[in-house]
Amino acid sequence: MLANNPIIARIPLQTPCFLDTETTDWPAARAQWLFSLALGWFEEGHVQVRQILARDFGEEKAALTYLKDIAAHKNFLSPSREAFDVNLLTTRFIMNRMHSDLAALPHLDLLASVTAAILGHRLENCRLVTLEADILGVRREGDIPGWEIPQRYFDWLKRRDPRLLADIFEHNRLDVISMRHSPHIWSQILTAQALAKYTAC
Repeated sequence: MLANNPIIARIPLQTPCFLDTETTDWPAARAQWLFSLALGWFEEGHVQVRQILARDFGEEKAALTYLKDIAAHKNFLSPSREAFDVNLLTTRFIMNRMHSDLAALPHLDLLASVTAAILGHRLENCRLVTLEADILGVRREGDIPGWEIPQRYFDWLKRRDPRLLADIFEHNRLDVISMRHSPHIWSQILTAQALAKYTAC
């Protein structure tokens, strides 16, 4: 019901793998290098998070290889905004002359789905941090703004100070944990809406 996709609808909420990426965010798409990935999924009663870092541009291919190994054992990946993550990764696989079936996996854009199907105009915006605060009841303390992350990575490349990356890792970890819990919330809202409509008839 949430995905409006029969393939995704058959996948239990406990099984998807949630994905978040960070890039250099340069204006030219060909220069948009991937340097950080976070993946989260449910396993043995706990949320498992894996984070991948390319310590320099030359390690992007190794990061993609590790991602490919993980994705091969998961049901689907759920990008956070307008399929940006999957499209980005598909491009980066091509640029590194690597084959990937990532784009063929069923995927659900949580933020777009929430905006269109559930929340409409009731929130100020559909950024993940807004949904966390207003729907999940979680407020981040000291979270690094997304626009600051690329510059932090450039500073890391120059100085190699691991403290520059700590906030990025925490930001990505919180992103995938929030996405991991979100489908349960959306499904509960949709179910409640459906029941209310049914009982009103």
